[in-house]
Amino acid sequence: MDITLDTKTVRYANGGCEHDPALPGVVLVHGAGMNRTVFQLQTRYLAHHGYRVAAVDLPGHGG
Repeated sequence: MDITLDTKTVRYANGGCEHDPALPGVVLVHGAGMNRTVFQLQTRYLAHHGYRVAAVDLPGHGG
């Protein structure tokens, strides 16, 4: 998915499931030389267990 912040487009993954508002949100941030896809399994797992999750691509990473 894409969101626009100011004039920049940022890609992120959220696991594609409804979240439980009683659970905390989780932001997954990758290291150098990686992108959001490194968290594919964690994103799905957390989303399927009700967490609101966002795995974002840092500027200059991902596609």
